[in-house]
Amino acid sequence: MNRILAIDPTSRGFGFAVLEDRPLRLLDWGVVEHRRNKNIGAPSRLLRLIREYQPTVIVTEKCRVRHASRCRTTHPFVDLIALLVEEVPIPIVTCSREQVRRAFSRHGAVTKEEIARVISEVFPELKPRLPKRREIWQSEDYRISIFDAVALGMTFVANEGSLESVGA
Repeated sequence: MNRILAIDPTSRGFGFAVLEDRPLRLLDWGVVEHRRNKNIGAPSRLLRLIREYQPTVIVTEKCRVRHASRCRTTHPFVDLIALLVEEVPIPIVTCSREQVRRAFSRHGAVTKEEIARVISEVFPELKPRLPKRREIWQSEDYRISIFDAVALGMTFVANEGSLESVGA
């Protein structure tokens, strides 16, 4: 059994989900925001999550993708995660947005909104957190990072062993 800590870095902090894979269960989820400097406050919260849940693997988005503007703001935090877990032997696995889309395409979900809807069906406890459909001029709801983190964790479970490992 794996205990997965899935992290979705954002420009203000990170969304997280803690899952177990046999059977698939969602243990905890949330958003950690640090508006001033996420690289100072967020790491301490991340260390608390690691100590509390003792994950066997950390899953995060692959941030070394060409032409991904979001990755320019989040990849320093992913690098920081690797530094934080150096003293604790927890593998870090990354998966790309494309791998997430492929994992959820079998459910007919390709967009973030469709994927979030599928996740809320699998984990009904997340339904109250499901953001309303956004219009093209609206910013993304901060709660979507919870669903992005769960999607990363579920993609890891679906593709275990075939995702890129970046640390040990």
